[in-house]
Amino acid sequence: MLNPAWVLWPLAVLMVAATGGLIRWAAQARTPLRAGTVVFLLLMMVAMFAGAAIYFVSPSAATLVEGFWVASAIMSVSAFTVFAAHTYELRARLAGGTLRPPPALVRVRTFVASVIALVLANELLMGWTFQRAAGGPVWLGGGGLVALLEHVLVSPWFVFPMALEMALTLALLGGEFPPPMRWLLAFQPLVMLASPPTVPGDVWVLATATLMSAGMAAALGYLLRRLYRGDAVSPATLAYAARLFVTFGLMAGGLAWWAVSGQLGLFALGVIAQMLVYFEAIVRPLRFAAETARSNASESVPGPLAAGAPSWRR
Repeated sequence: MLNPAWVLWPLAVLMVAATGGLIRWAAQARTPLRAGTVVFLLLMMVAMFAGAAIYFVSPSAATLVEGFWVASAIMSVSAFTVFAAHTYELRARLAGGTLRPPPALVRVRTFVASVIALVLANELLMGWTFQRAAGGPVWLGGGGLVALLEHVLVSPWFVFPMALEMALTLALLGGEFPPPMRWLLAFQPLVMLASPPTVPGDVWVLATATLMSAGMAAALGYLLRRLYRGDAVSPATLAYAARLFVTFGLMAGGLAWWAVSGQLGLFALGVIAQMLVYFEAIVRPLRFAAETARSNASESVPGPLAAGAPSWRR
């Protein structure tokens, strides 16, 4: 009998590639229509996995139909995002009776939050669905929904696709970040991949715990070395680094608590926090470019940076 993993892993890689492409579009979206299109496509992916999850809760002909209808309903409603964005942009371009350039995206923070929430929902649903389809356990036993989420967040079907997604988006968007940010971002897929609770076995646990510790230490050492040498590190990069090291601390503390008590809650919280910090940064690359431009200008020219400096910090 064919092992389900042989079918599920190629499908997971395809989903990662699709999500990575959408995240790249999100990072490059500068108009309401482009932003609405990204949200619509992410909602489509969430709808697809939501329908599949309904079926796998209790596989039957009835739940198959229910899952199909739920997915169809979400897809239909999500089309409103594109329609609303297109209407707003068209009205703005035709205002005054002349065709104007597309308006700039205004609610950037809302858009970024929507993208991150939909990526997280998509990964959680995909991880749970694939784990269920592969015949694996869906929770550790007891604890209800909380235990279920904890187990999904440390399962191979969540951790490995998420690490691959981080690496892919960095490959697609890394050139838009200044060197300090690129290096700090590069440590995150490595630390995400090195998740000791993900695969049972002493060899895996020892190897990944060592790799995780080395990755965290290397990230901190890299930043301290740049600061010691007096290299320019923008405030935005320093703020990102502070959030990053908080997530590393959560994961390290969670790993120690797991070794002592066998409970995964704190480690799972660290995993989700690291994912949120990473995508909040990767979807807004111009913020770091603007900070770098301001830092460089302040070193070479006295006084504030010219008013025309690029900014995307709404």
